Amino acid sequence: KMLRPAYAVEYDFLPAYQCGPTLETKRLAGLFFSGQINGTTGYEEAAAQGLLAGANAAAKALGASTLVLPRESSYLGTLIDDLCTKDLREPYRMLT
Repeated sequence: KMLRPAYAVEYDFLPAYQCGPTLETKRLAGLFFSGQINGTTGYEEAAAQGLLAGANAAAKALGASTLVLPRESSYLGTLIDDLCTKDLREPYRMLT
């Protein structure tokens, strides 16, 4: 007998500390990750990471300087710093 309907969302993710502050993976040059695969939830976090990872992927492809946002400079800088330097055990949500 079902007591009450419910659902669970579970997904695998890459521990984001395996990425650098450009969101490029440390093990494979030229591979950038953003969004839920980094262990974040929320559209805002995914969109922000996508912008940074995309800009850095394009910069790398063009041989230009990559963009690194310091923690002190913005919400996105704080998010990326938290993801890349902390061993997060639960989905990361910045804007709750």
